[in-house]
Amino acid sequence: MKPWTVALTALAVTHAAQAAEVQFEGAYQARARLYDTLSLDRTLDNNEGFSWTFQHRLWLRPKFYVTDKVGLFVDILGLDNVFFGDQPVAWIDPVTQVAVPTLFSDDLRPPVSETDPTQSRFDLTLWRAWAEVHTGVGTFKFGRQPLNWGMGLWQNDGIGLNKEYGDTADRVSWEHLIQDIWVRAAFDLNTAGLVNETDQTWSINLAAAYRTERIDGGLNFQYRHSNAADSKFDLFTFSPAFDLKFGIIGVRGEGVFQLGNGDLDGGLNDVRLFGAGFALDASIELDRVGFHLEGGLATGDGDPTDTNLRTFTFDRDYNLGIFMFEQPMPVLESAVPGEARSYAQTLSGNAVSNAGYLKPNGSVRITRGFFFDAALIAAWTAKVSEELKAQGRNGSYGVEIDAGLRVEAIEHLTVGATLGVFVPGAFYTKYLDETYSGFNDVAVGGQIIARVHF
Repeated sequence: MKPWTVALTALAVTHAAQAAEVQFEGAYQARARLYDTLSLDRTLDNNEGFSWTFQHRLWLRPKFYVTDKVGLFVDILGLDNVFFGDQPVAWIDPVTQVAVPTLFSDDLRPPVSETDPTQSRFDLTLWRAWAEVHTGVGTFKFGRQPLNWGMGLWQNDGIGLNKEYGDTADRVSWEHLIQDIWVRAAFDLNTAGLVNETDQTWSINLAAAYRTERIDGGLNFQYRHSNAADSKFDLFTFSPAFDLKFGIIGVRGEGVFQLGNGDLDGGLNDVRLFGAGFALDASIELDRVGFHLEGGLATGDGDPTDTNLRTFTFDRDYNLGIFMFEQPMPVLESAVPGEARSYAQTLSGNAVSNAGYLKPNGSVRITRGFFFDAALIAAWTAKVSEELKAQGRNGSYGVEIDAGLRVEAIEHLTVGATLGVFVPGAFYTKYLDETYSGFNDVAVGGQIIARVHF
């Protein structure tokens, strides 16, 4: 453990007794994933074949309530998405001065920095830290804060089940609740520049919502401005969201609309941006059965070569299934030493983008604490270029069918196992170039998650 980590821990322990109250939130998640095959073609020489990963993720949030008006909050990540078995330590035998093979070593250390092998990247990471001050005119927050809004299409804090990223802002904000009306104003410094030059990226945020037990709906607005010399840009984002509950019926949704203009990194000048996305989830929750019908859309771009950008991408932590759009596809076995995968032929990424989808899903409580879950996901392209249309690739991404068992019989523990099948659609099967002719094979996979949360 680093000296700064020891000092931080000691400081927290030393002063905890002085705090009016100390609370903890957190979770540890172990996640295994198995696939055959994400290459979507078993006949290829560089087909990846069977692949599997097992990952850690620890999240801790100590909350120090110094008084009933002042609080300090910290988010800590440990072994963040580190693979099981990474990284074994081979020590030097002092007699032979030869490294002992890792086969005989039981020493695992967090992965080290690629540039400095003495620096661990994944022991404990101080992810976020912020303070809150409660006054008669509202709550003031300042520091590095989590971002979350609506269903998480745009801003997603990444601390829930099966999450792996998380949105954060260096923010100063004011919030206030006036009867059932909640309002917020905030300033973010997104990218720091030199102290004597105005080359930062900053944002102004305004939000308001009407909140009761049955109705929660509002609008989140952000204006972001980049002053960098080669990427001056103005970006406007509007996100309405709502969550309505009427007995056994629930309806929730979120829309995101982005427009802007300016220059982007990489030499893209005089860019005009308009992208949009939305998701809607209608549900019925009975005593033993729950059913959801979810649909969504993220706009695409018919001409990615011009300066009118139309593609919108959901947050990477907004998950649909275990294939779409959670895994890049297709991926191939890499010929580069030390590189596990090649993404040279990847056609879709790990977030909903340029896609429409429909997802009916449901759960049945088998007995106390045991649930059977099932989902069907059908997705299609929102808009593609004329070249892809000519190939017939302007149709379906494919269909995914998932089924699994979820166990919540023990308090604070969730265990879930999911099996899935992905049938690729025309977007993959009709791909054609000088080397590859269609990615046609059905892929099968599974996911197991065990999560302790408090």
